[in-house]
Amino acid sequence: MEFSEIGEKFEGLNADQVYNLAKFGKEILGINGSVTLARCLLEVIPTLMDDNNYREAGCIVLAIAKAAIELDHQCWGEHKTLLGLTGVNIDDYCYGLKGAQEIIVYGNED
Repeated sequence: MEFSEIGEKFEGLNADQVYNLAKFGKEILGINGSVTLARCLLEVIPTLMDDNNYREAGCIVLAIAKAAIELDHQCWGEHKTLLGLTGVNIDDYCYGLKGAQEIIVYGNED
């Protein structure tokens, strides 16, 4: 994708806004990657949903977990690691992928 297309893809955001959004997303993913992020968020949802005072927070956490799961599905669909898809290198730390950017599926000839 060309830089000129980024504003269109992000519905007219300017370069500073796209930068800040990307920086925020990279920081969130850098905490522990999409898989662990989704798992940890899903673990707290039952507690939040059991308490009426935190039900709205539970819905927000669920939406964030869903977005993390969708990102993981996008990685697998495009056969890219989180590093290859987003530039976030947490996979090396979590899974020892040694900088791999592609997911190679063995035994599945396309």
